[in-house]
Amino acid sequence: MNIQILNLFAISRNDKKGLLTGSLKVNLPDLGIHILGVYFSKRKDTWYFKVPFRKGIHHETGEEVTYPLFVFEEHEKQRAFINALHVKGREFIENRLSDTENPLVFLKMKPKSVKK
Repeated sequence: MNIQILNLFAISRNDKKGLLTGSLKVNLPDLGIHILGVYFSKRKDTWYFKVPFRKGIHHETGEEVTYPLFVFEEHEKQRAFINALHVKGREFIENRLSDTENPLVFLKMKPKSVKK
C-alpha cells in the first residue's frame, strides 16, 4: 500500500526502559486522505501502531470497547495498511529521532499518582 508519513508528534520517551510513544500524520495519496492521530508505541524492540479510535460502552454487556474511526472494506487492504505503517512508520520515526539539526521535543508529563 502506498503511504507517506508526513509528521511525528512525540509524547514520551524513556531510554532506560526502552519506551517511546507518539502519533503520526499519515497520507494515503492514492485515496486523497490524510489520517491524523495514528498512535505508536515502542517497548524495547517491539513496535505497536494503532489507527485512530474512540472508546465506548458495549450496549449489551456494559464493557468498555474501542471502535476504529475508519476501516477498509477489504481485510487485505486493512492488513496492508498496518504492514506499511510498521515498515514506513518505524523508518520515519527512527530517522526523525536521529535528526540532530531539528531534535524532537517530548512532552513533560507528570508522573501518574499511585492509588493506595
